[in-house]
Amino acid sequence: MNMNYSRMANEHILALLMRLLWAASLVLPAFGAQGRVIYTNFHSFDKTDGAFPSAGLVEGSDGNFYDTTTSGGTYTNGTVFRIGTNGVLTTLYSFIGGPDGAAPYGGLVQGRDGSFYGTTYQGGTNNLGTVFRLTVVPGHLNWPSPSLGRTAWWCHGRTLAVTRCKQTAI
Repeated sequence: MNMNYSRMANEHILALLMRLLWAASLVLPAFGAQGRVIYTNFHSFDKTDGAFPSAGLVEGSDGNFYDTTTSGGTYTNGTVFRIGTNGVLTTLYSFIGGPDGAAPYGGLVQGRDGSFYGTTYQGGTNNLGTVFRLTVVPGHLNWPSPSLGRTAWWCHGRTLAVTRCKQTAI
């Protein structure tokens, strides 16, 4: 009986080793592929366009990539940006740090309506963060509009319309 058990154990070990070798033959070439990887730095942030992206890019339905930075931008409270596959980055929104929020640590999600949804870590009515919706308005890159005043510029004069902002002076 012991001889039979030992033989079966050896067969199982041999079968396991064969499976591991087969799996390694599939995985190991991928490690060797690193010599063929081409890294391209599309953009380096300089605080004016944002700083400290932490959420990860999300691909929009238009083929561009969108993300947030937790600080930097016009008001140093974070940004929402778009970057194309050509490496051109556009800052779409700079958080003021008041009712619109500040420090968007979380990522963006594109809803069925085409708008992007996200959260901020600070700001809002109680300074405990906000949930926001940003809608990209194609062809509206003529911002800000000084004649509309700061509130109108903040809410509607950007490439993005922030729908949770109040029409009050700040």
